[in-house]
Amino acid sequence: MDPNNMRSCVFSIAASEIKRLKQQTMDSGLLLQGEWVSSNNVLTAFIAHHITRANMDACVYERGPWVVYNSLDMRRLLGLPLRGIGSPLFTVNCLVSYDELMDAKHIFQVAYRVRKCVERCTNGYLQDANDWIAASYKELVKDGIQEPWNHMSFTMLDSNARNLGVSCMDKIPVYDADFGAGRPEMVRSLDNISNYVIALPSPQSDAYHLHVCLEGPAMDALMADPGWNSLCSLMCDS
Repeated sequence: MDPNNMRSCVFSIAASEIKRLKQQTMDSGLLLQGEWVSSNNVLTAFIAHHITRANMDACVYERGPWVVYNSLDMRRLLGLPLRGIGSPLFTVNCLVSYDELMDAKHIFQVAYRVRKCVERCTNGYLQDANDWIAASYKELVKDGIQEPWNHMSFTMLDSNARNLGVSCMDKIPVYDADFGAGRPEMVRSLDNISNYVIALPSPQSDAYHLHVCLEGPAMDALMADPGWNSLCSLMCDS
């Protein structure tokens, strides 16, 4: 991947569209009685379909399955304070086949698959993962490793593989932030990581802002995708 060939854009999608896709997933017949999917699961599936399709149309990657990563806020699950700066995040990985991702008819199936992967992350599972990370970090420090966090493996950030990361942060009131200079008109992500999408709330309460970073050709393909353009409107192009 060429970091100089990355392109970041912000798109807006109406919350009503995500609600509609969620209801269609619930009515699809895939779910058993008592099962459910969240808006974030459906949004992740929608993003995964169009982002991977854009990459394949632009010939950025060879054909094959993708790993879809979803960020999970661990504070509530681990009983940590919900207020304050900083929060532990856990990335849930979900292996999705090429055929599932490329066919829009399978968006509901991908949403359901993401939901089942998230459900694996019980309190005990997350606590064990957190303890393992802490122990590994301490070992690096003990061995005299400088900047040990740089030696931890974050496969989601490997853009040379077929990886897609989606962080749904739509509950963070970024447009309410006022440090004395007024509220922001546009919030951008500083992460220049290919195939990484951050969903944030828009200034309007009835929409999401999707911060998308792709290689240039893939972004061109995404912006030419009728299915994407039917639900998403371009807000900012870097």
